[in-house]
Amino acid sequence: MNDESYSEQIFFYKGMKNSFINYNSLIKSLIEENENITNYYKRIGYIYKNVMDIENNEFLEVLQDKIRHHDHLISLIDNYIKDNCKHEIVEDYVECGLEKEMIKIKYCKHCEISF
Repeated sequence: MNDESYSEQIFFYKGMKNSFINYNSLIKSLIEENENITNYYKRIGYIYKNVMDIENNEFLEVLQDKIRHHDHLISLIDNYIKDNCKHEIVEDYVECGLEKEMIKIKYCKHCEISF
């Protein structure tokens, strides 16, 4: 595999991983908003609350399954990238706040996985 197609492949997998991370973030926001709506319906009435709880529980279960599935895919992508990237380790420092020392980190400049 030439260097250009190798770089494109790593870029593709990093993009796919970021898409799953973003999608999970959106799902978590939706779950949070759903909880706010559920709290609203609890004040309306006992029967309506029970119906909404059943529907919400099924809906939340589907969303949580999607998050678990995406987390699994992210893990598979990370493992693939770790195993197939021609790692070029870079050392850098990151700030940890105003009063704290900088922390030294190591990561691959191609796949951005930390070591």
